Amino acid sequence: MRTDAPYTPKTCAHQSCRCLVEEGKLYCGPWCEGAKRHIEAVVCECGHPACQDTMTELE
Repeated sequence: MRTDAPYTPKTCAHQSCRCLVEEGKLYCGPWCEGAKRHIEAVVCECGHPACQDTMTELE
């Protein structure tokens, strides 16, 4: 009998992103995936609600 563990949501691989990602994905979207090449991208600008709060806190 095979038992598959339920999917546990994970956060985006971008260091400053708080978003959850789909199963099998590393990044929440194109902005974060592109930002992996730019170390200076300290603030996540993916546009998702979880990260909008981060940008507001810094203003």
